Amino acid sequence: MKKLLLVIVLFITCVVYSQNTERKYLFTNKYGVVNFEIINRISESNSNVYSVISFQNTEYKSIIDTRIILISKKSELKEFAEKLIEFSEKEKGVELSFVKKDKYSINLFSDSNNIILMDKENKFNYFSKKQAKNLAQDIISNIDLLKD
Repeated sequence: MKKLLLVIVLFITCVVYSQNTERKYLFTNKYGVVNFEIINRISESNSNVYSVISFQNTEYKSIIDTRIILISKKSELKEFAEKLIEFSEKEKGVELSFVKKDKYSINLFSDSNNIILMDKENKFNYFSKKQAKNLAQDIISNIDLLKD
């Protein structure tokens, strides 16, 4: 009897606290190996809009190791886009690095025309300056979807 009562209480608790969560993709595009999405996560109690930048970790070829950078503030996403534009406009031979502590880093090495995107665990992939600039322009065009 105690077990049955416990199961009923647990079930009712789960039902009371469970919420439906819906994700609505407001913008999505792919830039070589880098994907960019703006998502509205809607639950019964609130709504969250955030951006997701994802890429496959180059360390692995045979397993999927997708790395994700989440940015929910408009100001941070704008800074990310501005850095991509700055890096993509540099000529070959210039070396730059930008680190957003505990989130990501953007790197450009002097012997490359690619921009390297790295997550907080130093997992990375690279994409062309043209793709980086296209990503930055799409971010700027859609940045008003985020709240600050």
